[in-house]
Amino acid sequence: MKPLLPILFALLLTGSLSQAQLVDFGGGLQIDFTTIGDAGNAADTTGAPNPAGAVGYDYRISTYEISRAQVEAANTAGGLGITFSNPPGTITGNTPATGISWYEAAQFVNHLNTSQGAQAAYKFDGSGNFQLWDPGDAGYDASNLYRNSLAEYWLPDVDEWYKAAYYDPGSGTYFDYPTGSDTAPTAVSGGTTAGTAVYNGQPGPADVTNAGGLSPYGVM
Repeated sequence: MKPLLPILFALLLTGSLSQAQLVDFGGGLQIDFTTIGDAGNAADTTGAPNPAGAVGYDYRISTYEISRAQVEAANTAGGLGITFSNPPGTITGNTPATGISWYEAAQFVNHLNTSQGAQAAYKFDGSGNFQLWDPGDAGYDASNLYRNSLAEYWLPDVDEWYKAAYYDPGSGTYFDYPTGSDTAPTAVSGGTTAGTAVYNGQPGPADVTNAGGLSPYGVM
């Protein structure tokens, strides 16, 4: 079984693939994106979930996990009101942005869109309650009532995340680990060496750019 981690990524889809890989959203918020190609790849039917990883379009996914500092920058610039459930001082700076809800992650992604003049991806009413898009809304997509089709940045679904982590576009196959290998990565406290990952009782999370080796697409 491959580990499906509750990691927050920002997602840039096909309509804007000509945009620079490093995107500046203002207010000190910048995000690196990596292109995930080989549209129409076959799904992995050997792991869990099964099937997973088939995506019919090219897209970009953030090269690194979204950090607490990035969420805090959006929070300040957009007045998002995101509150972290982690005790103060335990998760800071460029460590992963844990301690927020899916709905707060959606608000973060909405800020990425609106700061660039694009349509918000997720619908909230005036009281901040999450809603589904309906046929009267511009960008309504009957096949996905959660995402607005006019948005440029989304939270990845399982297939998009799975492909970026495990799929090898060179061989058209899937690895068991998101470090481009069927062998478990070596546990380290930090670094970017191929075949390593920060896990197994380390004293705390590493910075998002210092958490181990990359997937075949170059995503950490």
